[in-house]
Amino acid sequence: NGAKALDGLDLRLQARRTGMAIVTVDGGDHFWTNNGSVDTGRVVTGDLVNALKRRGLPVDRYALSGYSMGGTGAMLIAQRVGAQKVFAVAPMSAAVWEGGKSGVEARAQVAVRRQAARLRGIPTRIVCGTGDSLIDVNRSMARLLPAASTSWTPGAHDFDYWRPVFATQLDWITAQVPRV
Repeated sequence: NGAKALDGLDLRLQARRTGMAIVTVDGGDHFWTNNGSVDTGRVVTGDLVNALKRRGLPVDRYALSGYSMGGTGAMLIAQRVGAQKVFAVAPMSAAVWEGGKSGVEARAQVAVRRQAARLRGIPTRIVCGTGDSLIDVNRSMARLLPAASTSWTPGAHDFDYWRPVFATQLDWITAQVPRV
């Protein structure tokens, strides 16, 4: 959830370190898709972006990152809005199974793979720990995106891995910021 990410990824520290506005959103059990009552992906691209714009933040283009199902959500949102809005996407240990799940979660995972071509043109960096049960599906997702940057380093599906890796993801995102 959002509060867990705030502390688990040291988001306050990372915002100070990079000078970036970093926002965390909890996708709940909607898996970043429209489940008929809530579309958490549209909450990000609509409500959240509009709220940030009202606060004076530049949101014409933005980067997305997330861990586990949030990594899947980052890719789904990037696929939905495209390179006109998203200048980089950096999932960590994305939950992108190739089968075996059911319901809304499975639909999201099938969609992110089926729509992989929509990430072409958006700089993408996929990372996963080699001790994570999702390593193979992250590698297979990366094969769908030959231009993606990847990193497979020791670590599991937990904040001990994501905390330092998120800092690296942010450094990579910073290098992707469009220069005007």
